[in-house]
Amino acid sequence: MHPCTENNFKISKEEMIESLKKSVYKNRFKVYNTFLLQDEDRWRRGKKKEFQDSLANDKLNYFAYVKFYLDKNDQNDQNDKKYAIVAGKSGSTKVNQSGCDLSFSTKPEDGNARKWLQENKKQWCQTEILVIWPEQTDKIDENEKEAFEIERYLQETFCLLGS
Repeated sequence: MHPCTENNFKISKEEMIESLKKSVYKNRFKVYNTFLLQDEDRWRRGKKKEFQDSLANDKLNYFAYVKFYLDKNDQNDQNDKKYAIVAGKSGSTKVNQSGCDLSFSTKPEDGNARKWLQENKKQWCQTEILVIWPEQTDKIDENEKEAFEIERYLQETFCLLGS
């Protein structure tokens, strides 16, 4: 059994941001709009490019990211609360011709997070992701290596699943 199950995945987006503000990554993260509507299976015409362009326009090469799920059962908040579940690593169109490989697949066979979401009757927050970028943005190889290190830090520190 994975150590990050059952009562884990309860760090909210706000708590994660507060924690990152106190970390070595305090000046290297941002919440990005994915331009994907919450209940859509795929991006509308031109919207994925708009998302990809927002990453490239911020001069991001490789980066780590956090995906959230929505907790519609939270009684303390009228809005759906967002909780972190996945930390991954990707690259923008500056290093990947196809751009960021971000996916909100719901097929359980596509990974532990999807299985957990299905078993717990939760859904992805498809409208935004938290991006943390490496300090070195000039040297692509070092940039990718540090993005992997950030991904590992996020998974270990916040007990998140891999993408």
